[in-house]
Amino acid sequence: MQISPLFFLFFALYIATWFEFLKFINIIVS
Repeated sequence: MQISPLFFLFFALYIATWFEFLKFINIIVS
């Protein structure tokens, strides 16, 4: 099964969004 570039882009964007969200939470908590 071939992974489409669009799916990979969406996945990368999803990971980046979560990473930024966790960083934001960390700033608020500390």
